[in-house]
Amino acid sequence: MENLIFQPSMTVPILLFVLILLVLFAIIIVSINQEQKRKRMEREVRKMRKMAAAVSNVSLVGEEMEEKEEEVEKVEPVKSPTKKKTSGDKTIYDDRKKLTAWQVHLSKTYREMKKKNPNAKFSAAMKAAKKTYKKPAKKKK
Repeated sequence: MENLIFQPSMTVPILLFVLILLVLFAIIIVSINQEQKRKRMEREVRKMRKMAAAVSNVSLVGEEMEEKEEEVEKVEPVKSPTKKKTSGDKTIYDDRKKLTAWQVHLSKTYREMKKKNPNAKFSAAMKAAKKTYKKPAKKKK
């Protein structure tokens, strides 16, 4: 009866299997701990770098401060991409677009108003152009 429950020939493979499982669990636990430790260290390093940068700017005295200011002056400012400055004349249209008769009339009216009064606004030119605009006759096909 004892032979049916526990066979001596099966003891070695069972013990090896249990040992292998224990080793695998130990490796997994160690790798997880190392990853957590690495992340903690990275956070600490980032904090230390920020503190060092702040301290380096504060602790400059006398000549060191002058040297730092000279370095800053030597560095050329980076030009940010900006839109082209326009003269404020909103009648300038893109060359690729075909101008309509209304746009031509409006631009003429606006230029004339600008000659008389440099403070004239485009909205006022639109109102004036609306009163004097005559629609061109439609072409028959």
